[in-house]
Amino acid sequence: MLILIDGYNVIAPVAPPGKKPVSDWLHRERMTLINRLATQLDPQLASQTCVVFDATTRSRSALGIDPSSDSTFRLRQIEVRFAVNHEEADDLIEELIALHSSPKRLTVVSSDHRLQSAAKRVGATAFDSQPWLDSLLDGRLLLAITWPPTPRHGAGSGGDHSLIGDAEKSDAVDETTVQQWMRAFGIANNKRQQPPRSPTQHQKPVESPTQESPVPKKRPAQKPPSDPKRIIQGDNPFPEGYAEDLL
Repeated sequence: MLILIDGYNVIAPVAPPGKKPVSDWLHRERMTLINRLATQLDPQLASQTCVVFDATTRSRSALGIDPSSDSTFRLRQIEVRFAVNHEEADDLIEELIALHSSPKRLTVVSSDHRLQSAAKRVGATAFDSQPWLDSLLDGRLLLAITWPPTPRHGAGSGGDHSLIGDAEKSDAVDETTVQQWMRAFGIANNKRQQPPRSPTQHQKPVESPTQESPVPKKRPAQKPPSDPKRIIQGDNPFPEGYAEDLL
């Protein structure tokens, strides 16, 4: 629960008409308040809003609720509670304030000083009914917290990661688009071909027909085998003792 509203305290400033029954007027005012809340609040915040009314059999019947049924129900996602087993709605509201698990996040809407004091004791934020409702109808939401919640960094802190995920998806799409354009202009293909080029850059130059190769000439002049006799005669193209005069 993020918003706790003293229902009749919000309705009270409007005087009932003199000719019509009070019960009919209260029913219309209750429904007007609930419809305004459902219209001005987004669905997520509306589902975290509770309006408390005094419990009377006539008031519950006017809303189409069986008087013997549960005292808590929802209308247009707004939680509606009748203060059953309480002398008045203020008693139930004060109890809900005291039992709230995160009172610093709670907004209490009531001009009743008793309820405002109860809210301040636990660190909740209290607003007078009429200024709060006027601001809501003007499109300015008065809350104890920032709404919508700002995303936090880090998955473990309970932050909202949908934006982070969207940002990552956006980066991925941009990278894909860049790669497509690079392939279209041949840039990406050139980059992929760069690694195979490196061996070809170190290839030996092609020798001209007139250029002598130093390798074959130097091999006969290099250190001869320690035992020339070990070379099979049939495989040696030079006679025994050939080129000994060069040593």
